[in-house]
Amino acid sequence: MKKKDRLEDIKLDESELHYTYQGGYYVWAEDEKSLVKYRTTLFAYLTVPVILFLICGFLPNSGMDGVPLLIIPFAIAFVIYILMWYKTVRFFAAGDKIRKYVFEETAGRFSMYGQFAVIVSGLGCMAIPILIIMKSFVWVMPGSILYLLTMISSVACGVMFSRDTAGMEDRYRFLE
Repeated sequence: MKKKDRLEDIKLDESELHYTYQGGYYVWAEDEKSLVKYRTTLFAYLTVPVILFLICGFLPNSGMDGVPLLIIPFAIAFVIYILMWYKTVRFFAAGDKIRKYVFEETAGRFSMYGQFAVIVSGLGCMAIPILIIMKSFVWVMPGSILYLLTMISSVACGVMFSRDTAGMEDRYRFLE
């Protein structure tokens, strides 16, 4: 959707003093309990890796010290998860009614973000065996295990997030 199309839905109200959104909305097609469960599940998929990223990032001996092959996927995956958090909060911030342009710009991309997180985190997981083979990896306990756990959880949560957001268009119905 282009910005011009979005602006066509924003018009002056009856008093002609304030602009209001007069376009369509998407609403959850099922009951309220399932919406709360869906939101909670999506935020859990995003929260677990972010917490592990923060713990692993602040741990002094995480095994990543000066190893770009580990640091780069770690940093990119962390940024992707923060972006996914932002997009998810923006998507659900309006409550039960989601504006048409927000839904159309965001819903279709959730699955793509999750898949990108899976790819980058998977590369981070693969870096450890590569570095062991190259004999340039120093296995530091418990930091190296935490790094590996963080990347594996990032892959798993990215897969589940992608799976659960892939059919998002079917879970909502459009209201004019």
